[in-house]
Amino acid sequence: METQFFVVHWQKGKQWDENKPIEEQASIGEHLAFLKSMADEGITIISGLTKEDVGGIGVLQFKDKNTAKSHISKDPCIQNQVMSFEIIPFNPIDWSRKISKGVSFISKNLRITENN
Repeated sequence: METQFFVVHWQKGKQWDENKPIEEQASIGEHLAFLKSMADEGITIISGLTKEDVGGIGVLQFKDKNTAKSHISKDPCIQNQVMSFEIIPFNPIDWSRKISKGVSFISKNLRITENN
């Protein structure tokens, strides 16, 4: 199955308790178990907290945006409105590749080609 990459940004939801740190928010334990299950399934490429400790960002892979939305909607913190989320389609570029004379971008898929 061909997959696409998405950046998922988890943010404060309607039920976020401003008087509690992230580790004391409702459903946070279940949320972390959900994140671990995505890592175990190979969905998550990389993820982590934002510096403000009020949400997180992950690079995930799914078949399409609808599948991503459906899957992330199962997150207990999303279901309990402790967090909300945004999904952004993402086309990664491996900048570690040695490119001798520059980079040009072609097509909607942003493929890297070497300029000669």
